[in-house]
Amino acid sequence: MAEKGPAKGKEEEKAPKPKPDLIRDLWKEQARLKLHLSDGTVIEGRIKQFDRYNLQVAADDDKRYWVPKHAVVYAEMP
Repeated sequence: MAEKGPAKGKEEEKAPKPKPDLIRDLWKEQARLKLHLSDGTVIEGRIKQFDRYNLQVAADDDKRYWVPKHAVVYAEMP
């Protein structure tokens, strides 16, 4: 009797590669950021909290802003 191997045509399922968690790293380092939002607003400060959908940014003027992640066009580190 012949041995049966894995079925042909099925590829081995591979675990997804881990992605770097940039927001978590910026939060841990308390890095200063300049966030450019889709409405043209620019917020400078540090990430104080974050979740799956939002960032809480502590600005230089002691105000805190909740920013939806989808509103961030790009961020720069001044």
